[in-house]
Amino acid sequence: VRQGAGTFVSYKNGIPEDPLGLAFEGSAESLALDMMDVRLMLEPEIAARAAMNATKRQIAAMLEQCQTVEDLIKANKPYRQEDAL
Repeated sequence: VRQGAGTFVSYKNGIPEDPLGLAFEGSAESLALDMMDVRLMLEPEIAARAAMNATKRQIAAMLEQCQTVEDLIKANKPYRQEDAL
């Protein structure tokens, strides 16, 4: 039951597969945009903290990975898999 939205039936007795309960939110497009907003709020801070606490070797690896993704983008090639590393 969601106040103002109604009562919903789920094969898992109201427990969605995803831990945040996003399965009960609006359209997939709206959800995708909302998730991008959340990523833009969280990821820059996470990346900054990772960089501040990284060793020189880890920083070199991060820079190399950034260059790989940037090269793929410039070549107009798929980069999602490399970006997720």
